[in-house]
Amino acid sequence: MSEVEEFVKALAEGDHKKAIEIAKAALEESRFKDKWVELAWRGWLAGLEKLNQISLIVSLMNGLSAEDARRYAKYLDSLAQVFSSNLPERAGFAKGFLKSWVDLLTSYAALKESKKS
Repeated sequence: MSEVEEFVKALAEGDHKKAIEIAKAALEESRFKDKWVELAWRGWLAGLEKLNQISLIVSLMNGLSAEDARRYAKYLDSLAQVFSSNLPERAGFAKGFLKSWVDLLTSYAALKESKKS
């Protein structure tokens, strides 16, 4: 299981402590080839540590629906396409940071739906 899958599982289960541990471990290993992906992980960790109830990462931990997660993923994916097409200097942001969010949200939605079955 990849660290993203482990992270998603911890979020879907509402396991705050485990989610923080996974994010910290991922950042400590510093295996990120893309600074934007690393920045996404740093943001997820910061959001979980602060437990800001309006942050998307905390919403995932608090049981955001699969439907809402897919809606956010779709929005961020379309935003990434706009960035890549219209702002080539921001393509790295789109392919790294935004793609990390899309992958996380898509995995979360799939896990939530599989648990319903």
